[in-house]
Amino acid sequence: MTEPTHSTVSRKRTTPAPGAKKRLQQARAVSASSPLVTAKEAAELLGVPDTWLLSQARAKRIPHHKLGHYVRFDLEQLILWLDETRIEPKPR
Repeated sequence: MTEPTHSTVSRKRTTPAPGAKKRLQQARAVSASSPLVTAKEAAELLGVPDTWLLSQARAKRIPHHKLGHYVRFDLEQLILWLDETRIEPKPR
């Protein structure tokens, strides 16, 4: 008996959106059937190194899922986390 193969979604490389939140929202539509993404994928969307993202996950500063030794990120949770960590400019 053979295992079912998973179809891959081709992602066209376009000019990055100005904000990380917008990039994550766009990615959510692409990966709605598979909401958990790797650190490398999440880091690319956030515009940070994957090593930094994994470090933040180990320190429990960013929402993530631990599946055995695999670390995965839910894009919806990352969007909420971005909203919570936003720093507003001070009024003049």
